[in-house]
Amino acid sequence: MVKNENIDLSVREKLGKIYAPDPIRSLARTVDHWISKEFGASILGTGGVFKLSRDVKNQSSNWIERVTNLEDIILEYCDDAKYFIIFDELDEDYRAIKSNEHTRYNYLLTSLFKAVQDVKGVFRSTKINICPIIFLRDDIYSLIKDADKNKWRDYKIEIEWTSEKIKKLLAYRISVDAGVRKELSFQHAWSLIFEMETIRASSARMIPSTFDYISRSTHLRPRDYIRYIQACAEESFNQNRDKIANRTIKFVDRAFSNYLKDEIVDEVYPLLPDIEEILQIISNLRKWTFSSLEFKQEYLKYLKTKTVLEENVDYVLDILYKFSVIGNQDKKRSEVLYFKYLYTNINLNRNEKLVVHRGLFKALQIW
Repeated sequence: MVKNENIDLSVREKLGKIYAPDPIRSLARTVDHWISKEFGASILGTGGVFKLSRDVKNQSSNWIERVTNLEDIILEYCDDAKYFIIFDELDEDYRAIKSNEHTRYNYLLTSLFKAVQDVKGVFRSTKINICPIIFLRDDIYSLIKDADKNKWRDYKIEIEWTSEKIKKLLAYRISVDAGVRKELSFQHAWSLIFEMETIRASSARMIPSTFDYISRSTHLRPRDYIRYIQACAEESFNQNRDKIANRTIKFVDRAFSNYLKDEIVDEVYPLLPDIEEILQIISNLRKWTFSSLEFKQEYLKYLKTKTVLEENVDYVLDILYKFSVIGNQDKKRSEVLYFKYLYTNINLNRNEKLVVHRGLFKALQIW
């Protein structure tokens, strides 16, 4: 509002005295300031004093009353422009918490969702477009248990990536980097950085495209492709090549496999602190398909020596499946694989063969 020239200048000047124009570097300290007794000033608008039911500098008011006053300022003076309040990277805190802090973290997340629900309710019947948006991993969202959670469905958008969406994103990114005025088609954009369209996976198998070859190692997330292409670009640059060759794509596969493993360890650790040891168990099996019984037998060896502490093997398998470390192999068609990132609504089938995600082969020394 302070930066919006459509709002009366005198209002913006007075608000500017309360809200520093600098970016928020420490939200905790800023909020402490906003709700302190010293916060506030005599704020004048075009028609005189702000029309508030209570003065924002009232020393006797509690912080809830002061927040209500600030809400009244927005209701009175905000225009019809769209204001976005973005909450992102919440999983960074999730990775850092210890197991005994899960409950508190979930309470904080639940409170954040309730706050968004409340803000939407306050401004729903007005011309004011305030849009608080929370970005959160679906596995973390699933941990939230609250009576109001079902009411949030109308506001929830599930972001699911497909090959076509990824291609569109990459085409846009490459077009921008290439400095062209009109966005290129995916094939045109891809040909700007890759030498060949097809690539041989083995002496007996040809992959239709280099994009498909890279996709096999990813979880179909934008950051996976960007990381893979960056690694390819760095290697090509070191070789003084203008474009990425097929042999570079294959060479980078190992480095990307270690990246994917590290990503999974970071994400799974809050739920399974033994994740490094559990991945080693999979590595010990030395094959990319195995039965749940084979895994359990190997797991029990680690449990017996207390190398791992989680006693519920079924829980371990469910978590590994949830994070697409493992998937299912179709009983009748071995080439058909079911991974959570591809089929979000299916669960682990313990009666089918388990299959390790190809992107982890090199990191887990599966050949």
